[in-house]
Amino acid sequence: MWSVRVVYLMRQYLLLSVISRIITMKKIKNYFTRNFLKGLNIVLSVMFVVSVAFVSLPQQKVVAATPFGGMSTNVFFCTCSGNIAVTINDLTISPPVGEPLIFQPGSTKLYPYGQIYSSGVWTLGLWQSGGVCLYVDGDGCSVYPTAGTMSIVGTSM
Repeated sequence: MWSVRVVYLMRQYLLLSVISRIITMKKIKNYFTRNFLKGLNIVLSVMFVVSVAFVSLPQQKVVAATPFGGMSTNVFFCTCSGNIAVTINDLTISPPVGEPLIFQPGSTKLYPYGQIYSSGVWTLGLWQSGGVCLYVDGDGCSVYPTAGTMSIVGTSM
């Protein structure tokens, strides 16, 4: 898929290339000018190839994250899945609702103070839908219902 920028760059390259070719077709006796125009052609060609390569790189997907903030009221250790479900009395929702969010060690970015493992601390961060919290229940594992997974989180002391 050609973007507007690539088309613009192609037009500029073709225009400059045509101008330099017309100039080089004339019998230029000056050695410096002739070599300068050849060098200009090479530089323009390299710039065009590099710009097309960078424009055609795949774009990163932006995942929408939902903000949350409030006091953690419960910490539930997900023993089968190795993560933690933290119930947060979310003040970004009116009226405030306690919603369990998954803290995934190694995936969720935890900012200083790092008090995510205890209840009664203030939290602030972003979360996305998805993720699962599994805990040992009898002979197997059961699912603990959660709203989503934290992507970043900071806590109070």
